[in-house]
Amino acid sequence: WYEAEQPEKALAAFQKGAELSADNGSADAWMGALLLDMNKAGEAKTALETAFRKGNIKHEGNAYYNMALVQMELGDDAGARINAEKALAYPQTKAAAESLLKNLNRR
Repeated sequence: WYEAEQPEKALAAFQKGAELSADNGSADAWMGALLLDMNKAGEAKTALETAFRKGNIKHEGNAYYNMALVQMELGDDAGARINAEKALAYPQTKAAAESLLKNLNRR
């Protein structure tokens, strides 16, 4: 549903997956990314916090990067910086995290 650009159906699927997985935060991390795309930063933060609490996130770098974006959106530049720095450790998010940190440093 995510790829088909049907966010409400994707959200329902991620929520169901998250409910079924007590020790894997991947569905919660995807839900956080989707909620961020839907301009629901507060809800995205909650989903990403749950993902980190559960652990075992398949694309952990993306989760850190998305949390940095959420925190930036919510005005928490210090938190955004911390998570962007964590995202630097992952090849798939390194360039985006570097760009985010540059933007934060310009504030």
